[in-house]
Amino acid sequence: MGKSAIACKYVSDNQVPCYFNISSNANNTPPQFLSSLREQLIRRYALSNAEDIDLMTLLEEVRDRLNDEQPLIILVDALDEVRQEQGPENILYLPKNLPNNVYFFLTRRPYSNDTEKRLFTEIDTPQFELDLRKETKHNQEDIRKCLYYFLKDDLVYKDKLQVWLAENDYQGDNFINIVQSKVIDNFMYLVCLMDALMKDEYKNFDLNKLPPKLEDYYILHWQRMGMTDVDNRFKVLVIYTIKEIQTPIPKEAIAEILGTDMDAVGTVLNSWYQYFKIEKIEEEVCYDFYHLSFRSYIESRQELEQDKPMFKEVNERIFQYLNMNNG
Repeated sequence: MGKSAIACKYVSDNQVPCYFNISSNANNTPPQFLSSLREQLIRRYALSNAEDIDLMTLLEEVRDRLNDEQPLIILVDALDEVRQEQGPENILYLPKNLPNNVYFFLTRRPYSNDTEKRLFTEIDTPQFELDLRKETKHNQEDIRKCLYYFLKDDLVYKDKLQVWLAENDYQGDNFINIVQSKVIDNFMYLVCLMDALMKDEYKNFDLNKLPPKLEDYYILHWQRMGMTDVDNRFKVLVIYTIKEIQTPIPKEAIAEILGTDMDAVGTVLNSWYQYFKIEKIEEEVCYDFYHLSFRSYIESRQELEQDKPMFKEVNERIFQYLNMNNG
């Protein structure tokens, strides 16, 4: 739905203190959140003797330095990715009441049931909730704007998309109408699809065959990319290695785990780059899944009888690799 994109835009425009919970990086615990926020607030407001104070005291220290017209707004993204034991405390141990002029801007996926709710406030600390699922009309308008941008202005996509439209007998408006009707208001689905249409595997593809949900599109894309073919078993092993290692990993390590060369691994990573988050850790370029929904799809493949042997092989290879490098 674009929650993190909205959060990033708000931080960029307003330069507010922030914390982005990212479970795939293991940056998603209350101590990590508090440490990051404390460091930001100490630096921003020149606080002294604030290295060990609790969150509420920290917020009060900042409040005392603000004038009545100057609010403190703190953005925290992806509460649904926080790793914290269930208990009576608020998520991230957020206060149930806030000092005057202090606000938290929080994002999360919808609760699947009431028992998941982890944020409670006192009566005099109101909450305002914006449910993006209720903004379908505006989201679809944005989807159309994105599609026009991809077709007309995007330096990476526009020329290739125009070629794809010509080869598949689609006009611009028809293309936009069909894609919008399929992706509805899922921006992740849109970006994944635009990248897919650049690939040879999507030549002569009927857009009407697109499923209505991103999770179902992953199944389609897995098949279109030939990942169910016996000849592409190595490509599947690369993806499963990234899933099973459970931490960002450089391609050199993937190659060593699978007993192959980096070029072969690099070819697979390049063909799936839209699904990876790439970051530099200690001077090494590391790969991890970009989005929880794709990780969940890969996890679901562990239940398939034909894929269980590949997961077993990957885990055995990872075990051998870790023993060799730790011993």
